[in-house]
Amino acid sequence: REILWLTGLVLLVMTMVTAFAGYVLPWGQMSYWGADVVGKAVGAIPGIGPGLEHVMEGSDALGDVFIHRFFVLHFVMAFAIVAIVGLHVAALHISGSNNPQGVEPSQPSDTVPFHPYYSSKDMVGLMLFGIVFAALAFLWPDLLSEPANYRPANPLHTPTDIEPEWYFFPFYGILQSVPSKFGGLLASAGAVLVLFAVPWLDPSPVRSARFRPVCRIGLFGLVVAFVVLGLVGRHHAAGAWMIAGRCATLYYFGYFLVLLPFAPRFEKTRPLPSFLS
Repeated sequence: REILWLTGLVLLVMTMVTAFAGYVLPWGQMSYWGADVVGKAVGAIPGIGPGLEHVMEGSDALGDVFIHRFFVLHFVMAFAIVAIVGLHVAALHISGSNNPQGVEPSQPSDTVPFHPYYSSKDMVGLMLFGIVFAALAFLWPDLLSEPANYRPANPLHTPTDIEPEWYFFPFYGILQSVPSKFGGLLASAGAVLVLFAVPWLDPSPVRSARFRPVCRIGLFGLVVAFVVLGLVGRHHAAGAWMIAGRCATLYYFGYFLVLLPFAPRFEKTRPLPSFLS
């Protein structure tokens, strides 16, 4: 199951990289300045930062070389994602699917076949997603896009508000909440990297949060903190939003680094069911 979890997180990181590369390719105002912000953040890494920034940008200024490299990255990532999906599915077949109870079935009769139960359920979800995707693509294309990005990139005109796409708002909120540029980069990257350690940070033998009241409340708080960080990234951390962003950032990391490792020592879990039926 650890391999299944890790391959899923690798898919998450690759999807984030693909999304950012695709956001840069139109080369509008927000694309250019978003790439500039990321380049400066990479350049803030002590020691290797300037070299990494030069490798990413390809020259002293954002231009054709940078666009070509990100086009190749965006193109190659699509095939790499398909390969990792194959590994993810193979790992799933080895470990088997989980269940809401978090209890291993004692015999095959406690399980249901994938087809037609889950295949039909997945097809319904896929069709609903396709309807929403088609509606956004053909009817309301401006609903989730930035109007400023329709203007060609202009290095001489800095937009009033430079912000990423909405799905990066929580990490942007963490980046803004930390006063140090390198510290903000480290915290925003750590918000993803800490997920890779979750299987080892949580030593509880009870796998389902249904039977762990403290963990369940903490998980609800984690969702609230993540939403707050998204709002902080949207409104740009300043004043009350800065305080909220720092509190949410501390809670986010506290959940993984404090609550998960130490909760099993004092948490009274509910009795587990003996079977899944």
